[in-house]
Amino acid sequence: MAAVLMTLLMVGCAAAQHEDGVGSRPINPESCPESPNCVSAEAEDYRHKIDGFRLKGDFGKNWLEIRRVVGALPESTIDKADEIYLRATFRSRVFRFADIFECFLNPSTGMVSIRSAAQSGYWDFRVNRRRVERLRRALQAEDLIGHL
Repeated sequence: MAAVLMTLLMVGCAAAQHEDGVGSRPINPESCPESPNCVSAEAEDYRHKIDGFRLKGDFGKNWLEIRRVVGALPESTIDKADEIYLRATFRSRVFRFADIFECFLNPSTGMVSIRSAAQSGYWDFRVNRRRVERLRRALQAEDLIGHL
C-alpha cells in the first residue's frame, strides 16, 4: 500500500509542466501559478507570499555577495546573473526535479524581489519556501540583508 501511495505521489508531482514563462522576464505579481509549489515576494495571497530582502550597505557589493551565496547552496546552478537579476536552477538530489529561483534588485532602494518555483508537478512540500528562508538566514548571518 505504501509503495502504491508513493508512486501516485511521485507521478502527481511530475505530471504538469508550467507554461508561465518562468525565467524569461523579471519577477512580476502574476508569476506564481495556482498550485502551491511557488513563493514570490510579489504575490498577494498567503499561500505564495514571502518577504523579499532589503540589502544593507553598498547595494552593488552586497548583490555580488548574494550571487556568491546562492551559487554555493547545495544543488544550485547559476543560469543568469547581471547587475540586477539572478536566476538559478536547483535540482532535487533523487529525482532531479528542477526548481527555478529568481531575484531582482531594485538598485535605488536595495529591495530584492524573490521568486522560487517548481517547474513540474503540483506540490513541492514547501521546498521553495524553506529554500528562500534558508537563504535569508545565510544572508543575515553574513550581515548582507536587514529586516523589512
